[in-house]
Amino acid sequence: MQKRRPVMLVVLDGWGWREEAADNAVRQARTPSFDQLWATCPHASLRTSGKDVGLPERQ
Repeated sequence: MQKRRPVMLVVLDGWGWREEAADNAVRQARTPSFDQLWATCPHASLRTSGKDVGLPERQ
């Protein structure tokens, strides 16, 4: 039997993902703990706006 490994679910409400740093407080902030987790742990992102959640375009 395999040993169970810890799992962490992190919901980053308000952290929209965007590469550009202009007008992007999250991208401009120092986030060393988050950066280390992102670089070393499996992760995924979800689309949570617009047509992806059933809203009309531009909403």
